[in-house]
Amino acid sequence: MKRNQSLYFLIYTDLKAQILGEHWEYGGRLPSADQLALQYYVGKWTIRKAMELLEADGLIRTEERRRAVVLYQSPYTGEHIPAHRILRRRSDSLSVYQTMELLMPDILALCSRSARVYELEHFEPIIRWSKRPRAVGCWKLVSGLLHDMLLASGNSLFLSMYGAMEFYAEVSFMMDHQYPLTSYDMITANLTPIQVLEKLQADHRTVRRHFAEYYHAVYLSAQHVFDKLTEKFPHIDDSGENTFTWEFGVHHLYRKISRDLIEKIILGIYSVESWLPSEAKLAKEYGVSVSTIRQALRLLSLLGFIQTVHGKGSKILSLEYHHVPQLNQHEEYRMEFLQFLSGLQLMAIAVRAAVPLAFSHIHANEGKKLREGLKQQNTTPLKLLTDCVIEGISLYPLQAILEKTREIIGWGYYYAIYIGSSQSTLHLNLRCEEALSCLENGNPKGFADCLFDCYCYLFQTVRDFLVGQKISGVGHLKIPD
Repeated sequence: MKRNQSLYFLIYTDLKAQILGEHWEYGGRLPSADQLALQYYVGKWTIRKAMELLEADGLIRTEERRRAVVLYQSPYTGEHIPAHRILRRRSDSLSVYQTMELLMPDILALCSRSARVYELEHFEPIIRWSKRPRAVGCWKLVSGLLHDMLLASGNSLFLSMYGAMEFYAEVSFMMDHQYPLTSYDMITANLTPIQVLEKLQADHRTVRRHFAEYYHAVYLSAQHVFDKLTEKFPHIDDSGENTFTWEFGVHHLYRKISRDLIEKIILGIYSVESWLPSEAKLAKEYGVSVSTIRQALRLLSLLGFIQTVHGKGSKILSLEYHHVPQLNQHEEYRMEFLQFLSGLQLMAIAVRAAVPLAFSHIHANEGKKLREGLKQQNTTPLKLLTDCVIEGISLYPLQAILEKTREIIGWGYYYAIYIGSSQSTLHLNLRCEEALSCLENGNPKGFADCLFDCYCYLFQTVRDFLVGQKISGVGHLKIPD
């Protein structure tokens, strides 16, 4: 498959998952081609090819000069139960619900600091719904409200990740299931939309507590549904496979090359005031075209790492020349920074949630290895510690989310250290040393807090720098707590 074909097929797959997951209702409209091109960092031709595949599947109808219309309607009605698919991945789906329970309370608490609930799209519909006589629960209104909250945070990763979990865990079926929860009290899991609305208007710590209870109840509710389905279809076995995936956008090759070159500059492999290898040599080294190398170098130039001199090449700049005044003129790179900051927010929350699950494994098997690793030159302590956490998690969906987030922030990690210079490096290394001491002393909370603080520090450093550079949209993002 050619690269351009890979791109439009990836976008097609991502949009298809969102449509089947009912991100847009039947008759609703997708974002415009311009909006999708910006979201995925591709040209409109690539978006049009993805749309052609969606239309061929019967999922959308395209209209000239108008946004595409969603034609998909959920099959989960009446007696139709996709029991085989659901029960074959019972354990993996329950792991997704468990991951929701671990992540969503903190994420929604963070979102509540950015969002004005009365300004959300679903606020008025819920108020109108609450005034109807004999109003009954409507999970789609609740889901829509939570999606509004995630969107209002300014962090596109939150909504994408949550959508992937909802789709995989068959939330639309689970909430419309035909097995009433009669064996125990599940009032918390069946909050009415107005009750959810009220809870979201509390202070963020109270929001976290409310939704910790809510998502625990949702997990128990899912267990109950699976138990009832297993009773009805005892012949269907759980495959035990881990198949959950979360894809966000398209990972451009030039960004990976940029990240690698930034890392080499930070570590001194390419020294300040020296010249990078020629475009032809870099293309041969990375096994890519010269045009891909030029894209990577263009990003490095915009970020202030290099200065390209016609006829001579790319010279590595010292810190005193570091600036990014052109970024607001390049929407793609402004979005790159927003995505990087969003990734740091998510990583801070997710790694803190992951530590209790991975700590015993790391404490038993990785402590001495980490101590030795941190003594090596050209190492990044935070990356080493984070990698150990990710590798030590047995909860696969959370592991997959952390791996994807690590990939998303990878290009900018060294940039965050670069703009903070030696002060950032010293602070992070000291906190990582504290984390390692907590690990050796059997203190999981201290270990988690240190890693959380490191990612919050990186987030604040980059956000404050970009605010100073007058990069729009970054000041809205909040530091997790």
